[in-house]
Amino acid sequence: VDIVQERFAPPQEAVDRAIRIVSGYHTHYEAGKGAFDLDGKAIDMPVVKWAYRMLRRAELAGINVDNT
Repeated sequence: VDIVQERFAPPQEAVDRAIRIVSGYHTHYEAGKGAFDLDGKAIDMPVVKWAYRMLRRAELAGINVDNT
């Protein structure tokens, strides 16, 4: 089971980016803004949804994502 989880776990850099996207989303949402810029790239709802899915996948693989 551990090997299967490891093979299907998302790369750490994708998890780190997803954490930053979700964090940015929360900050901008509370300020009443929709899309926002992160590292020169526009972040809109489809990207935020990708980030939430990535974090869920990471959680299921046993990766700590408490930074969100």
